[in-house]
Amino acid sequence: MVTLANNSMRFYVSENDYKKLWKISPHKLTITGNTYKLRLITTPLLFGGYGLSAVENMTEIDKKPIIVK
Repeated sequence: MVTLANNSMRFYVSENDYKKLWKISPHKLTITGNTYKLRLITTPLLFGGYGLSAVENMTEIDKKPIIVK
């Protein structure tokens, strides 16, 4: 699951996409001052939320990551 920090929306991604996102731990990204900008392909569900999403594009940007529990 991927959670967008700015509005707490949650998206479910495949295990392979999830592994791509965490090649570098978020705590190490905090030290370097970088994070990721993602473009997801999603399908809205009838009663709210989204179905399985796929990562279409991932770009590293110069912004400090927000880490939440």
